[in-house]
Amino acid sequence: MILSAICFTGLDTVMKFLVGTYDFWFLAWARSLAQVVFILLLIPIIGVKTVLKVRRPEIQLLRGFCLACATLSILLSLKSMSLTQTYVALVTTPLVSVALSPLVLGEKATLWQWLWIVIGFAGAVIALDPGKPEIGLYLLYAVMMALSLGIYHVFTRLGSRTDGPYCQLFYVMLVALLFITPLLWVANGILPARAWMLIFLAGAFGTAAHFFIILALGYASPAIVAPMWFTQILWAALAGFVVFGEVPTTGLIVGAVLVVASGIAVLRTSPEKKP
Repeated sequence: MILSAICFTGLDTVMKFLVGTYDFWFLAWARSLAQVVFILLLIPIIGVKTVLKVRRPEIQLLRGFCLACATLSILLSLKSMSLTQTYVALVTTPLVSVALSPLVLGEKATLWQWLWIVIGFAGAVIALDPGKPEIGLYLLYAVMMALSLGIYHVFTRLGSRTDGPYCQLFYVMLVALLFITPLLWVANGILPARAWMLIFLAGAFGTAAHFFIILALGYASPAIVAPMWFTQILWAALAGFVVFGEVPTTGLIVGAVLVVASGIAVLRTSPEKKP
């Protein structure tokens, strides 16, 4: 799970580097295309039937739409905010998932979980500091990112009751690509060869990250491995400092600590014990 967090940070570091120079819409499409290509290359190893057989296509369609929204909002966040700020918003996703689970999965959150959810969102507000004049509407990108990924995770759990992980991985990326492709009509220009090389590096990071998640959940329950997901803030702060010269503020650090602590507490107080 730690390797997955590092790979996702590598993916978003590359995309933040690119989004400052190249067309946003084209990058969103290219990122999705790269991940689909990598999954297609892995089909001979995984097996065609394992990847393509789907029992709940409507769930995969909804997951793909949510991933497309998440891809767009993540790129907008990376373009507008620091890498660490983006990741503070990103790691509120488990809190959103727990809050939405009663509506979709019938899995009720405990009183302690609701308390930690409120604390976690308070931490995100402190870290993002919406009172700053330069934040403006950028905060909406972070909200859209957390909501779309939270819904995506809830329906991923619902889809796992009928479809395998490799099937879910392939269809969510394919459907996300199909949703983003029509947006190319507003794209401006094309990417040079060097940018495409970085795009496929990002795609490799993203594909590896998803497979590390699958492996982690094959060894242990979510309650055990999911807290490692919060190390993303550490890797994002390190990458932001080394690559972009971003220095975290005191409010960002305090907010990040609250978000991480609340997320771990939500997972640890969950009545769910099985993988």
